[in-house]
Amino acid sequence: ASLVRPRRIELHRQVAEAIERMAPASDAPAAVLAMHYQEAGLPAKAFHYAALAGDQARRTYAHAEALASYDLALSLVPELAPDGLSEKLKDVYSRRGSILEVTGRHAEAQENYEAMRRGLRDVVAIAPSFQGGGESVVYGKTSLNLSVTATTPEFASVRAYTVQYGRFLT
Repeated sequence: ASLVRPRRIELHRQVAEAIERMAPASDAPAAVLAMHYQEAGLPAKAFHYAALAGDQARRTYAHAEALASYDLALSLVPELAPDGLSEKLKDVYSRRGSILEVTGRHAEAQENYEAMRRGLRDVVAIAPSFQGGGESVVYGKTSLNLSVTATTPEFASVRAYTVQYGRFLT
């Protein structure tokens, strides 16, 4: 017999909160927390822990796990509030791209950086408070301009951000 959906959602939230209380922040099982918060319908917390799980896996060279966690984080983006999203999005895409580069998946890395550019552009379209600006990433013979051009008065505060350079970026 399965649990009724509202009860299951509540249990996932309770389990995640219990894990957070019991585990120090640096030792939290981020991948588990990401899954529980996703199932609890709390995408902001799920995104945070999915990105953290990706970072933890990346530090131990668990590339497949890191990519899976970053992919989960990116899948949650449409459910997130746009405020402050640009920096988080840039970080996840940059780290994901770095892994793809290191593992020799250069075409996928290039697609990742192009998706990053599109994703940042989409954030600008929905978030008048967006603060981010441009830099170019050179990947092989392709230069990807990651700058965002403001088109309305709400975007007057656009500032530059720094792209995290991966192993094969110049």
